[in-house]
Amino acid sequence: PVGSKYVFSVTATIAGESTTRSASVAVVKSPPLASIVGGDKTIGVGAPGGTVAVPDYTLDASASQNRDWAPGTAASRSGLSFTWACNYRADPADTSLSVCPQAYYAPDGARCVIKASQLPKQVASYTFTVTVRSLLASCIAAGGQISACSVDPLLAAASAVVTISTVPDLPPVASLAVSSEHQTEILVDPATEQQITAYVVNVDASLSLLANVSHPVAGKAVSLIQWRVLDQPASVTCAEASHWCHPSNLRTQQVVAGPSLLTESTTSSGQAANRACTAACSVSVSFEPFAFTGLSTYQFQVEATDEDGKKASTSLRVRFNQAPRFGSLAVSPSQGAALETVFKIEAAGWQDVENPSEALKYTLAYRQLGCSSADCESTLVVGRTSGTLEVTLPAGNLSVVLYVSDQAGATNTTVLGNAAYVTPPSVDAVKNSIDDLEALAAQGDTAKLLASLEASATSLSSLTAGMPAAEATSLKARLVGLLEASWG
Repeated sequence: PVGSKYVFSVTATIAGESTTRSASVAVVKSPPLASIVGGDKTIGVGAPGGTVAVPDYTLDASASQNRDWAPGTAASRSGLSFTWACNYRADPADTSLSVCPQAYYAPDGARCVIKASQLPKQVASYTFTVTVRSLLASCIAAGGQISACSVDPLLAAASAVVTISTVPDLPPVASLAVSSEHQTEILVDPATEQQITAYVVNVDASLSLLANVSHPVAGKAVSLIQWRVLDQPASVTCAEASHWCHPSNLRTQQVVAGPSLLTESTTSSGQAANRACTAACSVSVSFEPFAFTGLSTYQFQVEATDEDGKKASTSLRVRFNQAPRFGSLAVSPSQGAALETVFKIEAAGWQDVENPSEALKYTLAYRQLGCSSADCESTLVVGRTSGTLEVTLPAGNLSVVLYVSDQAGATNTTVLGNAAYVTPPSVDAVKNSIDDLEALAAQGDTAKLLASLEASATSLSSLTAGMPAAEATSLKARLVGLLEASWG
């Protein structure tokens, strides 16, 4: 909760000696997160003169969060204020939006009921916006009725938007949600100038979508469920690994049914896709990391077809946050002696293609010969804003690893194999390196100090067997002191 303080402790071991340091973190206020479950969708409003009852449809923003409180708690769910708005184009040729009559919808806190029977029985498009504001944390913490708390005037509001299209019929109903880790942002559709909600997923993470399909008419069956990415070029045939719909990019079992088109092979209840689904069906599709590499915002659609051939669809937009690119990694010189040669590691030219002016974060590590994963590598620096590092290294045939990340966490990993061949040090070199580290500590250069500490410690550990015990103990104590100094 806001105002809480957490104490984190870390114990580090260097040259066989350990030291512990603690730090406290205070929790401060954060703006809310707005979310409407289900995505853009098509709903039926009944045929003119029809006698079948037209059901209401509910928009649900209860997944929105007051981020001043832990996810899943009552305060995170109910410590919010919701305001709903509805706009539509009275005529497709209109260039401006009109406010919906109040009879069209009924806001009810986190939910908004669309009175489908009151909507004109025609093809139309409605934009629903929910504006979410956090309630005062101090009032919530007092333990009274959360609903009696007022809005926090110091925190910005958050919004989410969906577009509801109507048809004069009663087709199936589908909803769509991003079920993997994501963020949201509000964009403006350049064609309609309407606000739209986009989900943001890092390109190096998997994407999972969950669709729920049902039919408003009792006894009617949904016979086919298909997935598309809209507005894809004709060249995306799903036949190549670079195509989003190629089987190698899928973590779930869909069948390629055509260019940019996937068909559900089975529903979650085990029914074949070409057989009737008379109850509500849940289906999902999941994609491998890097299945989508472009800078565009992709519009994912799921379409449900009933036994009479009536169709309805729902869609949402996903922007894949791209990892930094266009850069290089170099190490010079390529050979040297442990603790004596200063190696320059330089990551240059890296850029966040979506926000070129945004600062990047650089993490550098090295791997000994035979190490092929992060599990056995040693970190030099973490999260620096500079990609250049001058450092001494331990003996070995070393590869250098660069992790360069944008502010949202999308990361590009580069491994420079056989980057440096480093010969073993002498005892005098170890002693001199510790002297140099103490000079760095005196200068306050903690970043360079931390980067070089492990090389000195590794080298010392390899030489202690041939050193007098008192001398080895003294050198180890100096290293522990340097480690503590690097923590501030």
